[in-house]
Amino acid sequence: MASAEDLRTLLAEVELKLIESEFLRSTAMSVHIDIAAAVVEAFLEGEESLEALDPAREARLRLVVSGLHYLVMEQDLVPDGGPHGYADDLAVMRWVTRVVAGGEGHPVDELNGY
Repeated sequence: MASAEDLRTLLAEVELKLIESEFLRSTAMSVHIDIAAAVVEAFLEGEESLEALDPAREARLRLVVSGLHYLVMEQDLVPDGGPHGYADDLAVMRWVTRVVAGGEGHPVDELNGY
């Protein structure tokens, strides 16, 4: 897991991405980005170290951090400059926040009905 300084840098990169993208700021789906950033901020402000977290909380924090890293990646599945450039970013962030909140299982589980 990244250091506290690395996590603060990641949060700054997320904020910059939101500032640079009017689409990300204006979509209702941006709430998932805000929630994920708030989770990391709460961890940084808390007294607990990563080692002190129980395994489930640590896994959820790692998932949130991974989702935020995906959001700020220059090269991802769908290039951000394209017509649907943020669709993958928003889908990842929505999935991350739903899994962390306990509202959704593994994405493959959703395919069972097909």
